[in-house]
Amino acid sequence: MRMQQANLCQLNLIVDMVKRAILKMESQDIFQWNDTYPSKDIFKQDIDRENLFVVVDKDRLVACFALNQETDERYRQGDFQYHGTDYIVVHRFCVEPDIQNRGMGRLSLMLLEAYARQRGCQAIWLDASDKNPYSNRLYLSAGFNPVGRYQHNDGFTNMYELLL
Repeated sequence: MRMQQANLCQLNLIVDMVKRAILKMESQDIFQWNDTYPSKDIFKQDIDRENLFVVVDKDRLVACFALNQETDERYRQGDFQYHGTDYIVVHRFCVEPDIQNRGMGRLSLMLLEAYARQRGCQAIWLDASDKNPYSNRLYLSAGFNPVGRYQHNDGFTNMYELLL
């Protein structure tokens, strides 16, 4: 498996994967994403800004995520241990639904962690809807520490930090 920057040729594959993930989440009564978020336009902006990454296994797209330093203003409510400028924030983390629960999410996070370390990052931050037990368990099992939560839509969003 390898992690690489996404390109415009992969945009439709990414959007289709996310649509399948939304359908699977909805079948599990998880409504954190919908027809408007994340949108094709958002992923295109991520690609244009060189923030979108994919994980590929034998030329098959298995995951995607955006990496930058943008945080929701509500992150200020978090009890983050790292307060410097060498951090990275994960957005829109998605694993191909038909291969979920086979370690691909964990392997993708390991690639992401190696990428962050190579770039001198001291921490990785991300969040997950409290209504998505699968992503919350994944992040905890990958060593991320809960650092708080904030109200979002009809529930809460849990914030996590991994110190490198």
